[in-house]
Amino acid sequence: MKTLCALFVLASLSGLLADAMPVLAADLPDNRAPAPVYVPPPRVYAVPGCRLGTERWWDGYGWHIRSIQVCR
Repeated sequence: MKTLCALFVLASLSGLLADAMPVLAADLPDNRAPAPVYVPPPRVYAVPGCRLGTERWWDGYGWHIRSIQVCR
C-alpha cells in the first residue's frame, strides 16, 4: 500500500512539473542571433581616368572582396 501511495504522489508531482515546464521556459531570455539582413553594397562612382577593380584580403577568418578605384 505504501508503494502504491508513493507512486501516486510521484506521478502527481511529475505531472505538475511537466505542466510548469513550458511556463518556466517562456520566461528565459532569447539568446539566439538575429536573422541575417541583406545590405546592398555601397555604390562606387568611377572618376574619369580611373577604373573599377576588386581587392581580396584575408582577415584571419576568411577571404573578403571589395570594389576599389584604380587610377593611373
